Parts: sequence; structure tokens; C-alpha cells
Amino acid sequence: MSAAPTRAQEAAADAREGFKVGLSVVIALGVAYALGWDEPQWAALSAIVVHRGPYGASILKSVNRVVGTLAAAVVAVALVANFSQSRWGFMAAMSAWIAVAGYMSFTSQRSYLWMKALVVSFLLVAHSDLQSADVFDVILSRTQTTVLGVLVHYLVDTFLWPRLTRPGLLTSLDGILALEAEILRDLFAGRYQGQEPEAPHGRPRMLLRQTAHFEELVEQCIIEDPRTFEERHAWRAVARTAERAVEVQGQAVRALMSCGGVNPLDACLTGARDFLDELGRRSAHMRALAAGQAPPARPVRRVRLGFAPGALRGAMGVPRTTLLVLKARLDEMEELSARMSGHLQAILADASPLPDRSPEPRGFTGLDPEALRLTLCLLAMFSACFLTYIYTQVPTGMEFVYISLLFTLQSVLYTRTRVQTLVWPFFVGYVVSLALYIVLFPKLYAFHQIALAMLAAIVLFWVFLRKTLGTWPCILLMFTCGTAITSPPTYDITSAVNIAVSLFLFFTLCYLSTEFIYSLSGENIFVSHDRWFRAALAQRADALRGPLWRSLARAPSRFTASMRPVDLARRMDEASRKLDPRDLTPDRAGAVADYVERSYLLSAQVEGLRQDYRRLTEGNPDPGDRAAAERCMERVRAVLEAVGARAGGAGSAAAPGPASGTGPAPAPGSGPGQGPGGSGPGPGPGVAVAAGPGAPAALAAGEADQALADLEARAARHAAADPDSERLLLCFGQCVSTVLRHALALDGLHPRLDVEALAQTRF
Repeated sequence: MSAAPTRAQEAAADAREGFKVGLSVVIALGVAYALGWDEPQWAALSAIVVHRGPYGASILKSVNRVVGTLAAAVVAVALVANFSQSRWGFMAAMSAWIAVAGYMSFTSQRSYLWMKALVVSFLLVAHSDLQSADVFDVILSRTQTTVLGVLVHYLVDTFLWPRLTRPGLLTSLDGILALEAEILRDLFAGRYQGQEPEAPHGRPRMLLRQTAHFEELVEQCIIEDPRTFEERHAWRAVARTAERAVEVQGQAVRALMSCGGVNPLDACLTGARDFLDELGRRSAHMRALAAGQAPPARPVRRVRLGFAPGALRGAMGVPRTTLLVLKARLDEMEELSARMSGHLQAILADASPLPDRSPEPRGFTGLDPEALRLTLCLLAMFSACFLTYIYTQVPTGMEFVYISLLFTLQSVLYTRTRVQTLVWPFFVGYVVSLALYIVLFPKLYAFHQIALAMLAAIVLFWVFLRKTLGTWPCILLMFTCGTAITSPPTYDITSAVNIAVSLFLFFTLCYLSTEFIYSLSGENIFVSHDRWFRAALAQRADALRGPLWRSLARAPSRFTASMRPVDLARRMDEASRKLDPRDLTPDRAGAVADYVERSYLLSAQVEGLRQDYRRLTEGNPDPGDRAAAERCMERVRAVLEAVGARAGGAGSAAAPGPASGTGPAPAPGSGPGQGPGGSGPGPGPGVAVAAGPGAPAALAAGEADQALADLEARAARHAAADPDSERLLLCFGQCVSTVLRHALALDGLHPRLDVEALAQTRF
């Protein structure tokens, strides 16, 4: 491995990057200024924004920026041509465009393209002030300056110290393999034992991010490197295999955590240590291969896991279904590791790549509810600001709406801390720009003098401040200088005051949009809600009121199937403002908090069960397997209906229940209230049975347990001939078991809530 760069080498590299950026800015600004174009600072803005460091990343961002600008031009022409005389029509059409482009910005791999199409389209409309005669001039100016800036940056980046992506590609793969090996060691050491399956973990999340970054690097390297372009199918196969391996590893971690305090890897599986050692050797060889320090060929030794005697009969205290799923996941991890090793050896040895048997990219799987909620936030902010523009006639006009939309988009894309930290870089950029504008610019009388000053300022900033403050101050510095060149210069305090007022409005809108978004969303689409949701439960549990109780009691099935964590917390907050806090005892506060959390977990598991059932019915042609899965689904529906009927007050809720929400969930078929013999005819879907506490749910769970046993038996028949069908069946069975566990734990909370009394209470 090469030695780490010294501080002087890092400073020299930063100076080269800063010089490239500054030279691109100066050339783009000078050419646009010499040609007499309107708004030449946009050319400089494009030259600095598309800079991403590696050559391929900059090209990819440049293409997305140009295509997004062209798409924005088409949308702007359509909006102005059809709705220039109708503000309400424009508002409706722009809302529809924001809904489409905003949703794609949150979900598409080309999110930057969609974001530029959305932002630039409204920028063009705002600059034309909904006038058809002006919009074509604005579009032409924006398009030609964008293309000029991108072209200048491409030429400078090509001929002046180009940074290639391929070394970073191999380094990223090295990091993924090292992190996978660490997670495997933790897995076999039992460090995930005794934790909740839904709890967040740092290393798996970091591995997901690194895998997504690796896929981006592959696409960038394909653009810039002819050799990688020839090997693009093999590299994409490596990326898809790595993504699938990370997904399977996460499933294995969740299956292991569901075992409670028992680590089944040593006790229940044979060959586990050989399995771990072989995967570690493969990972070390691939990392050395990526670093160029290993022979390209290494025979791949396959390792198979087996079951210890009595393990499948529950002698080790691990459920049979969990153990089967865990072994299936580990076997798939071993197969994916061998496949990735073979692909990488073939690529780096210039041999023929292996046949690509990696999973294909997923198609459309339905709308993302998280992205939909954030899109609604965008629409709400746009509507509010546009109505403010119509009825108050703000001095900045449509620019007010544009700035609000821009910062709302930034707010939903980044965390609150990230958005708030933008204020300090903007402030630094403003101070430096103001000093140059008032002190230095009056002494410079030619463009080449101003260009040298800008180049020196950008290089110094890139060396000393970029790592601390990011690129936003440099962008603001360049934009202010470019505006000073192209506008009638006054160089007095009035201009400084105008800039300060504009920035104050800028920051105010940033703060308001950020607080608005996070009052609705709590986090952004790329950050899990788990931590925020649990904190909200802890803060609001002592302030819950009767309306929430009644909603839980009257419509629990609809409630658990539709509500999301943010909706639950908002509902708690609304309820806390209406009634007297003395109505809630500490015991009931804890019970309601447990009930809400269990409801959320159950709704998430039911959604996963639906997806697993759909995959099973679509990917398994065996009618017997589908019939067995349908029987399991019917029993799950019966359990959920029984829990819902009891929550709605159909049966007596005064007797003590099976278990509290904080204790372990009862096993399927073993809840209190079950009749003699342990089983009986359970209620069908939609049947409300007025029986003892917990009896309908427990009886239905007992029948579901029998259906699960039939499903496992069918999976065992496919073990040798059709492992894919076996895997589908085992995954489905594991999900059914999890849903039953959460449903019975939820049912155990009803006595503590006293739902029948609460449903009849009038507040």
C-alpha cells in the first residue's frame, strides 16, 4: 500500500484543485463578458458547481446539469405560454410539476438532474415574471451560459491535472470488504445478541452508504476510463453483487437478533468457524488484489454449513424457522462472496469475466411513502409562498418564491444540522465578498486585474477553508464578484446594505423552511426515523390524552396499517393540547406508548409480509407452495382481526392479559385464555369473537403455527432441487412468525389500556 500523503502534499493537491476551479471560473466569466451575454456570472457558477474532484464525477454532473437545464427550458416555455394570464392555473400546473420532479429528486438515481430541472424551471419563470416575450431571452441566456461553463470546466479538467476515479473505485471496494469482514466477526462473536431487530446499528448503515457510493464510482469510472468501459458489465455485476451481499447480511443480522440472548452460530450450525475463516481469506485476497499486491488467481474453496444434532427440534432454544432462515442467509452470503471474488479476479487479471448471474436491478416496486411526504412538504411551502406573493406583493416578487422553494428542497434533502451549518459558510462568503467589492474592486480598472484577484482568492480559499466550510462560500464569492463586474459598479455602502438585506431575507427563509419541514418530517429521506421516533415517544408519553385512546380503541387495524411514526407523534402532540394532563396515570402513559410503538412495528412487519407474499406468488410456480402461503396469510388475517375485535371492545377487557408490552412476547399458540387441548377452530377473517381475553388471537395463532409447520415441510422438500423456492418459503415463514409475535404482544397490552372503558368515555 502507498504511504499516506503528507500535509505538504495535501496542500499542493488542494492548490492544484483550487487553481483549476479558479481558472475555469475566470475563463468562463471572461468569455461570456467578452461576448456581451446577459448574466455572465451564470457561466462562472456552472463552472464551479460541476466541479466534483474526480474527472468522471464532474462529467456526470455536467451532463445532468445541461440536460436538467434543457428540460427546465421546455417546462418554463410551456408554463409561461399557457398560464401567463392565469395565476391560479400557473399555481396548479407548477404544483403538478413540483410533485413529479420533487418525487423523482428524492428517489431517482439521477436526482441531481431532476433537482436542476425543478429549480431552474422556476428560476426561468421568476426572471421572466410570467411574460412570454421575456422568457425566451432568459432561457437562451441561461442555456448558453450553462453550456459555456460546463464546456470550459471540461477542457480545463481534461488538460490540467485530471483526477481519475479508478484508484478511488478500488479503494472504495477495499473499504466495503473490510467493513463486511468486521460485521461478520461481530455477527459470529454474538455482539448483536439481545438487541431489538428494529434497532439501528452504525456499521450496517455505514456499509449501505459505502455500497451506494461504490455504485456511483462505477458509473463515473465507466465514463472516464476506456478500459473500465470495456469491463462495464463485469463491474456493474460486482456492484450489484455487493449490494445484494449487504442486503443479505442485514437480513442475517436481524434473524440473529431475533434469537434473543442465544447465539446459534456455534451451538446450532456446523462448519461456522470454517465459514468465517474462508470468507475472511476471500476478503483479504480481494483487498490485496484491488491494491495490486496479490496474484490474480486464487482457487475459491466453497464452505457449506450444516445443522447440529437436535438443533431443528429446538434443543438449543432457537426457533426452527429462525434457524432455517439464518442458514439460508449465510449460505447466500457465501455464494455471493465467491461470485464477487470470481468477478474481481477476472477483471483485474484481464481474463474473460464470469457469466453475470447477479440479481438484476429492481424495477418499480410502488411509491415511496417517505418521498411522498417530503414532496407534500415542497408543495405546501410553494403554495404558501406563492399565495404570499399574490396577496402581499413582496418587494422581491417571484424571487421570494424561488428562494423559498430552493431552501425547502435543501431542507428535505439534508438533515437539520446540515442545513443550519450553511449559514456560517454563507456569512464568511458574504464578508469576504463585501471586502473585495468595497476595498479592492475600486482599485482595479481592467478585467485581467479583477480576474487575477478572483483566481488568487479562490486558490487561497480552496487551500485553507474549503475542508472546513465547504464550497458554498467560494460559490458566493465568485457570484458576487461576477455580479460586480457585469452590473453598474457603485462600490458604496448602499450596495453593501442591499446585499445584507437580501442575505437576511435569504437566511430567514432558510430558517423558516427548515423549521417547517422538520416540524412535519423530523428527519429526511436518507436518515431513519427510528431514533427520532423513540425520542418523541419518550417526550410525549406523559402528555397523551383521550382522543388518542379512543382512536386506538375504535379502529386499531386501520390505525396500525396506515399510521407512520411522524403521524403518531403529531397526533400525540395534538392530543396533548386539548385535555387536562391529570387524566393520564403513569401506568397508562407507559401502556399507550408501548401500544403506539408496537403498532408501528406491526404495521411495518405487515407491509413486509405483503411484499414477501407477492414475491413468493410471483416467483414460485408450485401451486402447493402458493396454497400453503395462502393458508398462512389467512391465519395471519384471523389473528389481526381477533386483535382488532378485542381492541374495539367486542370482548371483556377487564381481566388480566397475557403479558405487558415491555416483557417478552408470548409464543404463537401459547397465550392465556386458550382452551383445553391448546387449539381449536379459530375465527375467520372479519369475525369478531366475544371470548376471554386473548383467546381468539391465541387460537388463531395456534392454527397459524400449524400452517407454518406445513410451509417449512414444503421448504425442506425443495432444499436439494430448488434452493430459490426454499429461500422464498423460509423468508415468508420468518416474516409470518414476526407478525404473529408483534400481534400477540400488542394484544397483551389491551387490559392495561382498559379500551372498553376508554371507548365509552366522553371528554
